[in-house]
Amino acid sequence: MNPAILGALIGALSGTAAAALTAWNSVRISKLNQTGEHAQWLRDRRAALYVELLAYQRVLEARRRKLIKSDSPADAVREAIGYAHAPENESEAELVSRMIAYASKEVWKAYYEATAAEISVWDVAAEEITRLKATTLVITEKLANAVDEADVKSSNFLNAVHRDMQVLGPV
Repeated sequence: MNPAILGALIGALSGTAAAALTAWNSVRISKLNQTGEHAQWLRDRRAALYVELLAYQRVLEARRRKLIKSDSPADAVREAIGYAHAPENESEAELVSRMIAYASKEVWKAYYEATAAEISVWDVAAEEITRLKATTLVITEKLANAVDEADVKSSNFLNAVHRDMQVLGPV
């Protein structure tokens, strides 16, 4: 074989291999960038969602702390009980929908446990008002235990959010 043809052939093959390696590397880097962009997008979505969930949870807690105390009027407590069992409004439904879409399973579970514990407090309060035929709320041991459980579940929710955001890395 002619050395010139052999040299051209070797040059062409090495050039083609270099071009193929460059193209492969570009695709790999592009996929890594897309993965990073998606991770950042998800982190941003979760962060915004978690701020809203925490705010909503704090509203529930504040209502409980305001009314679940001795001498709260039974009518005010009954009104709060009605709110706790009211169907979701549009903004709550949207919040829950976004939570299902973006929240981690751990946060999703902790949120529902915290919300269920809040509702349980109001259920126990209703039982105690009815049982005691009271005009004001009396903090019984059963009600105090329900409040303590709601505090624990709320704290668990907050901790789950913190853990999840640390796993995702800095926002």
